[in-house]
Amino acid sequence: RCISSYTAAAASFSASTMFHFALILAFLLPDAAGTNIAFDSCTTVLAFGGEAYRWAVKNPELVAPVLLDYSYNEYKSPLMSTLTSNALVIEAPADMTANFNLTDPSGNSSTPQKYIMQSIQLRKPAMIPEGSSQALSHVLEAVLVHKEVTGTGYYANVILPFEVSANPGLDILAPMLDQAELPKTVGESQPVLVTTLLSLHLAKAFQNVSFQHFWAEAPSSCNNSKVPARILMRNVTLAASASAVQRVLAALEWAPSRAPVDPPKATWLVQPCARGNTCTPPAAEDLSGELAAAKTVMEEDLKKLETAKQAMDASLLQLTANTTFVTNEAYDTAVKNKATLSNAEAAYDGALRTVTTLQMQINQSQSAVWDADAPPVQTDFQASSTASQQTSSSNSTAVASTTVGPAVNATPALLSTEVHVHGCQAEGTASPLEVDLAHDAQHVDATSAGPAEALLFWRQSATLALEPAKAAAAETAAEKPQLRVANLGDKLRVTSVPEG
Repeated sequence: RCISSYTAAAASFSASTMFHFALILAFLLPDAAGTNIAFDSCTTVLAFGGEAYRWAVKNPELVAPVLLDYSYNEYKSPLMSTLTSNALVIEAPADMTANFNLTDPSGNSSTPQKYIMQSIQLRKPAMIPEGSSQALSHVLEAVLVHKEVTGTGYYANVILPFEVSANPGLDILAPMLDQAELPKTVGESQPVLVTTLLSLHLAKAFQNVSFQHFWAEAPSSCNNSKVPARILMRNVTLAASASAVQRVLAALEWAPSRAPVDPPKATWLVQPCARGNTCTPPAAEDLSGELAAAKTVMEEDLKKLETAKQAMDASLLQLTANTTFVTNEAYDTAVKNKATLSNAEAAYDGALRTVTTLQMQINQSQSAVWDADAPPVQTDFQASSTASQQTSSSNSTAVASTTVGPAVNATPALLSTEVHVHGCQAEGTASPLEVDLAHDAQHVDATSAGPAEALLFWRQSATLALEPAKAAAAETAAEKPQLRVANLGDKLRVTSVPEG
């Protein structure tokens, strides 16, 4: 089999927008109906949502010494969504401005860490066991998966909780779902944000709120390895319409329910700040006064508990002193003393928990150091990728592909006649091939004005000496081929799924 790439142009789209639109067209082509996207890459490592956590509890004394300097611009172009076994993954295209920096407002820090969004992953929240509670009750989660781009090897998962509201106001889910058909089977891909009337406003999720931060490890696309990830949990739920939540949960109907994972006891409050604004982190609270007041209340409740216990003991003694005749007054007094004892015990237990929690939070603030618990970064991703490529190369027979020179302006034709053939293989071999978008295809200079260009891919027979359109039609009539496509940033890795 071979992979053929055809250059395309359209006057009404930007360069990056048209590129994603062309991929959508490829999925809609008859001979690409069975195409599946595979998130498997060690060249450009993608992170995923990871564990479903209980919601973190705020410690007022732990305030991060950084600001979350965010920039999430309004976005209107279609996005591709893919249903996985436990989430609906919406890929973030290169032309989407969706990022945040962790900046030191004092100016004492070096280069800030910069995180760019890779995907939006909609998933079920953790299933809370009956009889227990969640600090922030919600019915759906959106995980904004980010990658740090200054070389730290870190990732960041921003977790947004949704609750159903009759009047959701600005519903972040609504623009993505309006007029869109969501995938129904695992591996299926469908475009979302297809309406021209509504835009995606992710910045609204960062306004007038705070986040709880802690470190964890998230699964990645490279051999199921783990990557260090900041977890940022929004302290307030977002509103969504009942219909939007129901549609997403219907797509996730067969996603397994997961037990909640407890976050670390020490989490840091991180304050967002819109890029260009001047902000300062909130001041950490001093809990020593609150702790002293809570101890006073606990001591008073203990005295009340002891008094109630003595009254209950006296009632029991009176009831057991004469078992043959118990007066109504003695019985009623015993019942009243039992209720008083129960209330006093509950009050003391609550005061004790408050004192314990405050003391724990004060101890945490005295010992915690920002970012001291960051997991180690795995550095052998590239080695794993190279070994994988060498293994697959030894199992295939590659044919040299034609490369095209510098970028040119696109022509107005919908499809040009230029065809570049990549990776023709021996019969029965299915090895991955990589199409380098910078070298192996004619491309458009993004700085020049005019229409944009994109790529269309499909698989066709290597033995039929037909024109491209006829060859594609013949392949379509013969079978519904399946391809796995991994986005490596500057390359697309296309892997044919073995027949049978």
